[in-house]
Amino acid sequence: MLELLIIRHGMSVRNHYTDLAFEGDTSLLDEHMVTGKDEAAWPLWADGETQARKTGEWLKHQFEGAFAAAYTSPFVRAQQTADLLQLDNVEWITDARIRERYWGEYGPETNPLYTTQEYMGDIHRCGHPTWRTRLPRGEAVIDLYPMAEEFLREAFSKNPDGRIVLVTHGGTMRAMQMVLDGISLDSPERLERVRTDNCSVMRYRQNGSTWKRELVTPWLDPSPLP
Repeated sequence: MLELLIIRHGMSVRNHYTDLAFEGDTSLLDEHMVTGKDEAAWPLWADGETQARKTGEWLKHQFEGAFAAAYTSPFVRAQQTADLLQLDNVEWITDARIRERYWGEYGPETNPLYTTQEYMGDIHRCGHPTWRTRLPRGEAVIDLYPMAEEFLREAFSKNPDGRIVLVTHGGTMRAMQMVLDGISLDSPERLERVRTDNCSVMRYRQNGSTWKRELVTPWLDPSPLP
């Protein structure tokens, strides 16, 4: 039986700074909007490292045996998460098709009139499980659909049996959810609201021509999947 484990990276510095901003302290986010221009280089926050280690312990306890294949996004926070999972006998393959969506042009250099408050509003709006919303001149979940579809088709072709694990990003997880749940690009339907916290694990198991989906966030709730 084919099985897919899609893991979101641990909490990044930008995740942490944005959480603080939503709580009322925008100082670190204000600074990072200027200094953190290379999104691909954002590292994990300390809590994100802990999340990844705990998720790795849960995976090794929950799933015995080897993984048929393991993939990670090229972004630093995903690569760090994959390393900290410490899965035995796993050789991670970096694949750009499971990168995060491009968040657009914001910050004083590219858009000097774009404020931290506007960014927070856009982040909140883009977190809603419609897949067409995007930041200014950025990508929406729907823009990731072709890459997600191509990646999954190739991964399943190379590994028709066994368990595949990958570390990616929240928007990419939604794009994969669209593909695996059979939601087409022109569908008027909305994605089922699935909260993909940092280091949450979305599990798909093949059931004939369809997929069964479960979700768990091991560092918050280490309950076994059904």
